[in-house]
Amino acid sequence: QKALNKVESENQFKLTMLNALESAIIHGQGVISLSTIDKKGIAYPILEHIRDVASVAFDPNCVEDNKSDAEAGAIVQFISKTKAKRLYKDVDFEEITDKERTSFPSCWIAPKNSFTQITYYELNEEGGVNVQKWIGKNKVVDEQLTVSRIPLYKICGYIMYRDSKFVSTGVVDKIRDLQIGANLAYSNIMSRMARSVKAGYIVTEKSIEGLESQINKLSEGSVPLFIYKEGTTAPTPIIEAFQSEDLVNVLNTTQRLISSNIGVPSEGIQGINNVNTTATEVLVQQENAESNVSCFYDSLKQNVAEIGRTIVQLLAGKTDLEFEIKVVNTTDSINQNAKNRKEILNMMQMVDDKTR
Repeated sequence: QKALNKVESENQFKLTMLNALESAIIHGQGVISLSTIDKKGIAYPILEHIRDVASVAFDPNCVEDNKSDAEAGAIVQFISKTKAKRLYKDVDFEEITDKERTSFPSCWIAPKNSFTQITYYELNEEGGVNVQKWIGKNKVVDEQLTVSRIPLYKICGYIMYRDSKFVSTGVVDKIRDLQIGANLAYSNIMSRMARSVKAGYIVTEKSIEGLESQINKLSEGSVPLFIYKEGTTAPTPIIEAFQSEDLVNVLNTTQRLISSNIGVPSEGIQGINNVNTTATEVLVQQENAESNVSCFYDSLKQNVAEIGRTIVQLLAGKTDLEFEIKVVNTTDSINQNAKNRKEILNMMQMVDDKTR
């Protein structure tokens, strides 16, 4: 347990997991990699959140949405030549020609003065994982990890069937059409405001004859009053107004639909600042609000358990563990009490006041 606590503390485990969860919520997937560094002859685990999910390639034969059944995987990153030569002083790096550099897929073409760094994982017949790291044409790492799965962990979002395959999407994709509608409504409001009559006055020519220079000072702010000739018709101010109720209704309706889709009210969870709301009601509302995003928490929970199992395997130096890794949520009992109380309150509504 002491070794696990040290790994958690030095890797900023909570922050890493939250960053991956945020990535999954935004665009549907968050990837965490687990690698090792040598500390006095011992492979010490290092966790990293891969911000650019396009740099990760999984086994195309995976069936599981979170890629836990992958038999191979790779991370494609870029490293500057100076950094590569500093980290691997014993390696004589071979330069890559422009033709070879552009032979990669467009998203993986290394910038000039940089190498393409590829970390490749593959399950072996002994039940472990072979790890190779290539920088340009040079292999700089070739080792075997005592873990039972590829150390790449994917936090999933909403699973959808699209383009003849299952894909993981996030909140941005789910509310895309609604957001377009909201943007169009807001754009039309701004357009109407731009076309509306600006504040001014309706006056007769005789009432301001000879006072043009004084009236022009209104725009400068030095003359606060509209001057006109005595005995003439007084200027009539124009009240600036434009129709917006219909578009405001569209915006409000869209906002409610967005809140319904993502499961979180636009004004947040009610009751926290309301002294008339009980703690149980707050818990129930929060539970209901989180129901639409429960898939993110379920995936995070599963990956935390998988990462914990992999770290224990690395520290123990074997893949067959005598115990099972589970993630325990201490708020489950609180939520269960809230559910029980809600059921009792609903049952009370079925009887008369005297019986109650």
